[in-house]
Order: sequence, then C-alpha cells, then structure tokens
Amino acid sequence: MVPILLVALVLMISLGLLWVKGFEAVKRHAPERIPQFYYVTAILRITVVLALVLVFRLLYGPAEIKTFAAVVLAMYALMMTVSLVIKH
Repeated sequence: MVPILLVALVLMISLGLLWVKGFEAVKRHAPERIPQFYYVTAILRITVVLALVLVFRLLYGPAEIKTFAAVVLAMYALMMTVSLVIKH
C-alpha cells in the first residue's frame, strides 16, 4: 500500500508545482491568458488523475483501488482549495 500512497503524493506535488510555476510564468509573460491557463491545467489535472486511477484499477485489487481513489480525491480536493486560495 505504501507505493500507492507514494505515487499519489508524487502526483499531487508534481501537479501542484506545475500549476504554481505555470501560473507565475503566464502571469509574468501574458496575464491576459490566465483564464486559458486555468482551463488547460484543470483539464490536465483531471485527465492525469483519472488515467492514474484507471491504471491502478487494472493493476490492483478492489480494496487497494478504493483506498487509492479516496486518497487521490482527498488530495485533489486539497489541491483545488489551495489553488483557489492562491488565485484570490
């Protein structure tokens, strides 16, 4: 179970860093494109998270995938909350 949680943690840290660094770059170079950046990163986050859940669904049993999905959804909700706080 530890590798599953580690993968979820690395995924959320990577997506969070991508958002923060990307936001800073877009804000510095083309502030008028910030709304487009939000849409693109939201689609990217959802796609990556769902793809990873699907891959883990194929590799692990029902008990592990339920735990993984719960952890990923909780981390995703936290990441979105932090994104909104940073945005405003």
